[in-house]
Amino acid sequence: MKSLNFMYPEARKVEIWEQDVAPMGENDVLCQAETSLMSVGTEIICLRGIFDPGTNWYDWVKYPFTPGYSMVAKILETGKNVTKFKAGDRVFVPAKHHQYFVASEDRLDPIPEEISSEEAAWTE
Repeated sequence: MKSLNFMYPEARKVEIWEQDVAPMGENDVLCQAETSLMSVGTEIICLRGIFDPGTNWYDWVKYPFTPGYSMVAKILETGKNVTKFKAGDRVFVPAKHHQYFVASEDRLDPIPEEISSEEAAWTE
């Protein structure tokens, strides 16, 4: 399966890359992005690419860099050991800005129906 993924191939450059989705394990779920929140702080700093040597930013951001950490998604499929979720569930997951992705069941949080996807994306 292929996914369209938001990427910073280098500082001050944004691209959409088509990449393979990782294989799913027994405790994983396959997700489809619904709403992804982009931070005007963290992710813009990562995009700019200006970091002082020895800082967390300098050590963490290596290009190509995949931003993202606040995603609302719909579960498409579950691994055989997944017990808390089922296909069709809407969840929050600290995931990258990817169209499709695999996540471990223990990283997911259910989203109540009365919470919009836009509101839930602020969970992180």
